[in-house]
Amino acid sequence: MKRTALPLALAFIGLGIDSHAVPSIAGLDENSSLALAEAGEALMGELQCANCHAGGAEYLFARKSGPDLSEVGQRVSSVFLMKFLANPSDAHKGTRMPDMLQALPVKEREGAVKALTAFLKSLGHEDEALPAWEVGDGARGKALFEEVGCLACHGDSLDGPSRKPVESLSTLAHLSGKYSASSLAQFLHEPLEVRKSGRMPDFHLSSREAADLAQFLVQGRPQVAKAEQAEPQKVRLGKRLFVQLNCVACHSLKDLPPPRPSLPFKDLRRDRGCLSGQKGNFPFYDLSSFQRKAIGECLEEGHSPSSPEKSVKQALAAFNCLACHERGGQGGPSPWLSLRMKSSQEGLGDHGRIPPSLDLVGAKLKPLWMRKVMFDGQRARPYAHTRMPSFGEDNLGLLPALFREVDEIEEVEFPEVGRKKRGEVRSAGHKLVGDKGLNCVACHLFNGKSAGGFEGLDLLASYDRIEPSWFYRFMRSPRSLRPGIVMPSYWPPGREGGEADVNASIQIRAIWHYLSYGQGAPTPSGVGNPGTNLEVGELARVYRGRSRIAGYRGISVGFPEGIHYAFNAETGTLTGLWKGDFVSVGWGGQGAGNFNPRSRAVQLAQDVSFQLSEAAPKAWPLRPETTKEKPVNPNPLYPKNLGYRFRGYSLDDLGIPTFSYAFGKIQMEDSSRPESSGDVHLLRRRLSITSPYAAKVLFRALVGKIEAGPDRIFATPEVRLTIPRAAFELRDFPAPGEGRELIVSLILDEGVSEFSFDYEILR
Repeated sequence: MKRTALPLALAFIGLGIDSHAVPSIAGLDENSSLALAEAGEALMGELQCANCHAGGAEYLFARKSGPDLSEVGQRVSSVFLMKFLANPSDAHKGTRMPDMLQALPVKEREGAVKALTAFLKSLGHEDEALPAWEVGDGARGKALFEEVGCLACHGDSLDGPSRKPVESLSTLAHLSGKYSASSLAQFLHEPLEVRKSGRMPDFHLSSREAADLAQFLVQGRPQVAKAEQAEPQKVRLGKRLFVQLNCVACHSLKDLPPPRPSLPFKDLRRDRGCLSGQKGNFPFYDLSSFQRKAIGECLEEGHSPSSPEKSVKQALAAFNCLACHERGGQGGPSPWLSLRMKSSQEGLGDHGRIPPSLDLVGAKLKPLWMRKVMFDGQRARPYAHTRMPSFGEDNLGLLPALFREVDEIEEVEFPEVGRKKRGEVRSAGHKLVGDKGLNCVACHLFNGKSAGGFEGLDLLASYDRIEPSWFYRFMRSPRSLRPGIVMPSYWPPGREGGEADVNASIQIRAIWHYLSYGQGAPTPSGVGNPGTNLEVGELARVYRGRSRIAGYRGISVGFPEGIHYAFNAETGTLTGLWKGDFVSVGWGGQGAGNFNPRSRAVQLAQDVSFQLSEAAPKAWPLRPETTKEKPVNPNPLYPKNLGYRFRGYSLDDLGIPTFSYAFGKIQMEDSSRPESSGDVHLLRRRLSITSPYAAKVLFRALVGKIEAGPDRIFATPEVRLTIPRAAFELRDFPAPGEGRELIVSLILDEGVSEFSFDYEILR
């Protein structure tokens, strides 16, 4: 008998017999943080090699199994099953399921596909269809898909190549042919019930969200799959084939014999069997060159001893955690993905929308809290739209303990407070947290209540979430643990054991003790009864919030001398000046406290004001504008694309802030304070710039109707600016009549260079 017959061969081309696609495994491609052999070991886990090959029990990946098929007949359509069994990678591009039938002659293969389909369709509850799920809304589902985190693994296209430049994305183009709306909704609602190995995580969707998402993904498929009757003879044949093909190695089913072990791991070779790329009496994987090389490297080097550090790295790669989180300089969302991560608290910047770094997470989070976040859907950042997926405790239950072993910081002692001193210490912490102290409530919730400012992490959850040693080190230097955070350094660095160091230690421990009371902690001042007008006392005063004069991440700085300014932390720019009273605060700004100068202010440009360039661009890159008609920022990465990174700020003994930010490898320290010369009161802005090499930075120092005067003085009708000795260019805007811009060239030596700019308000 001929091995192929032309009509049958042509018929099966539609099922994709002769085409294959590389298994897509997010987190384990050429960009993986793992060494090549470690990546190969993890890849063998994802391809479930240990399910067939003896001697792999010691490998971390041995726990991986295939989907539960006990009710597959109710979930998946017959047409899809036929196509998938005929050629898995053609029906589902990038699937990890190997082709089990590729060595059969076409006619035998056709019979095997029909028999296996009949057997699988018979699995369920006596031919009953799944109960109907509520009808979803596809438009809401599309928004949910783009919002909660699906994009990290699946990209943004259902029927074509993703715009995200990563080859390991898992396409969803097959879903509309595989599921009904109801069966997909049920799967999305509890994916770990079917895929127990957790590579499709649980996003803790409500039933309505699951319905909406399913409706979007199936794009008009029927709401309920029809129950089908299978021929008993084909069902029996399919059952025998299921066992003969050793499908039970990955898909265990009741009343079926255990899997047959194949060659032990020690006898596997990169050019034989499944890894050969040839057809034969074994599963066929069409591996990429990287996958084949990595697995071959692992087989030749042998299994390296497990360690907590290695186990953490492999788990983060296998579960694609580094698509959203950064750890050790690896991973984090790509610019493409970062653009799509949103927050209801825009003023918190990237820390309000991008998942946090996993650096030192084992030393930061208490194990119980980590488990709540990973497995119970607990959320510390409800304002971030991207959700933390749950991969199941059976799969990652050891990860919190592994993080604990790997991540260490020097322990800081928090001695017990004696009974006689408890009230005094708690009272001190209570005051420090409120608006009469450090004003932590300006940016944080307290027990779900807002002081009218940003609604950042709830302070009252700190004691349950955070390890005390990490809390202490974070409070002493926020930027050292979370670069770019808006939170200031309240305690300047002091000599260890010196008076400043001792005072900081006492105050931080007082705050921790106060927070340890949990629900019993009295509400701090400023929560629930915020004032309207903020005054400046003997020290400088800093207030953070939204403002028309300084944007979503505005910071206002007031001085006892009666001259004040505003700084836009989003772009690293001094954006406004005024004299007289400080600011008034309003509480109707979508959860963020608005501040506005209490006297007429000089509005300066809010665009990024520095560029690393030899020559000024023909048109300075301007900040994207939003309007009522177009309220969504068209380019939220505008500052980052220009090299800007905010690094936070610190306060000196007089309460005066120094802002830290970077442009590429060049670090900037930016501090302003009042200076008096006779009757002239001005604000002197000092820039201390550290560069690893000689360079030139362009500073767009002033914008408007500028007139040049003597001695490096430039003035608009509202402000006079004196610049240091430096080359400059005063040029018209590209559009006639819009004024001029002053661009100053700051020549940097290797090391530290300092510059001073004086601003004088003219009215």
